Amino acid sequence: MPLPVWNPKSNPRDWTHLMPILTPAYPSMNSSYNVGQPQLRRIMDELNEACRILQGISRGECTWANLFQGSDFFKQHRHYLQVCVLACGK
Repeated sequence: MPLPVWNPKSNPRDWTHLMPILTPAYPSMNSSYNVGQPQLRRIMDELNEACRILQGISRGECTWANLFQGSDFFKQHRHYLQVCVLACGK
């Protein structure tokens, strides 16, 4: 019995994924199926900011240090959930 492979042509549920990132191994699956509109918007905002800085670098208006500056994540998001998972191996 073959395993299901991510394919929006044959599986209508796959068609609804906003940001498919497919695993390279069989069976091909979308590793980002839980990405919703808010997460996609945040990722796109960060990529657009990186693009703006890279364009500034190419014009000589910014430096590589600008691209690698620290994030203000904790100022932008006062409330967040951090989950730490630890396990012991045998």
